[in-house]
Amino acid sequence: MSIDLFLPVVPRERFHPAFERVFLNGTENDRNVLKGWSDGFIDRDGKFVQEFQTTFDSSFWELYLHAVFKELGMRCDFQWPSPDF
Repeated sequence: MSIDLFLPVVPRERFHPAFERVFLNGTENDRNVLKGWSDGFIDRDGKFVQEFQTTFDSSFWELYLHAVFKELGMRCDFQWPSPDF
């Protein structure tokens, strides 16, 4: 099951400025890259999308590292609640 990074789960006034730029002013290609990075990512604690939309930075890098490791053929073990990347 994939996560929907761009389905708003918080009011717009709580959006992080970087998320708001991608969500409102980014191109479809911008959003598709981020969606591709999330392919296979498991939201272990059920709050990833909320954090992506409100705090952005750490979630962005977590998605990026997930995509890099996946591209390198590494397997991520999501059975543990932490640490995050």
